[in-house]
Amino acid sequence: MFRSGPSSASFLLAALAALASGLTAWANQWPSNAAMVPSSAACRANCPTTGSPEIQGEVLFPDGSPATNVAVELEPEMAGGTVATAVTDSGGEFYFTDVGVGNSYKLSLDVPGYEPVRRTVTTDAMVNSEDVTLVPFGGKKEPNKGAIVSVEQLRIPPKAMAEFRQGVRQMSLGRSDAAEQSFQKAIHLYPNFARSYMRLGALYADRGRFSQADRAIHRALRLRKSSSSAYCYLGYVSAEENKPKKAAQAFHHALALRKDNWFAELELGRLRYSQEKFRRALPHLLAARRIHPELASAHLLLYDDLIRLGERKKALVELDDFLTRFPDAPETPRLRKVRAALAAAIAGKP
Repeated sequence: MFRSGPSSASFLLAALAALASGLTAWANQWPSNAAMVPSSAACRANCPTTGSPEIQGEVLFPDGSPATNVAVELEPEMAGGTVATAVTDSGGEFYFTDVGVGNSYKLSLDVPGYEPVRRTVTTDAMVNSEDVTLVPFGGKKEPNKGAIVSVEQLRIPPKAMAEFRQGVRQMSLGRSDAAEQSFQKAIHLYPNFARSYMRLGALYADRGRFSQADRAIHRALRLRKSSSSAYCYLGYVSAEENKPKKAAQAFHHALALRKDNWFAELELGRLRYSQEKFRRALPHLLAARRIHPELASAHLLLYDDLIRLGERKKALVELDDFLTRFPDAPETPRLRKVRAALAAAIAGKP
């Protein structure tokens, strides 16, 4: 169903360029016969699109259980920046999209009974991981379980966290072999590292090693049953194995755990599109674009879905939005020609 390549970021650009080339040919032939937008598992899961990095992570109690409904604030270090807030979901996960490359932020959160977290984050990759393990004030009882814990024994070891972050950076840069080694090292240092299993599963899936991917992702789900991201990975693997019903169930489960999961929405839309169920694909693609407006592939897939539905005027609006948001994208010059042809077709010009 999808193709993969050595560099996730470069692959997405190539995929979008191919789509743009096809759109030029379709501009005067309605409805289009477009193929769905391809991209690699690593890219779709971890680097949404060039120029649109994310900061993501999870907040855990010392015993590894997720800290839910915790407000995480992200404040740009440059004066005048707007403070963004994300609330952890049922898996303790939080996400900030469209943070820009090379920017510095202050990440902070406060949970009663635990040391406040104040951390400086510099975005140096498409996906920047900032997991937080809460530390009790002076070894006090945990408010959620009332047990005395040894923080040093139960928290994720710093070396394991360092390997995981390195793996995320390498994955964002398309260095799959190095990323796989880093995630495996992180798991060796901390066998219950659910997110390392998830990322390892994504890498296996990207290489067509689906049985290994399935095992890694199910291991992650055993460790973290409430992880929306893990169900997204499971859905992707099921889609690759041509199990659309199982894939759809996994994506819906991911959305039940986190309503603003752009990846689950995008993949549900992509799945329905591949089944030529264009009307059913539409609400999911609209949601993906709304949640993550700087996701180029969501705009283009939505555009083509609207063309398939005969909604030319709405498709033109979507294409204009893409051209406004991504004026310097490699495919933009071609898409401007597509835009002119589409506008002429709507106006009834020869």
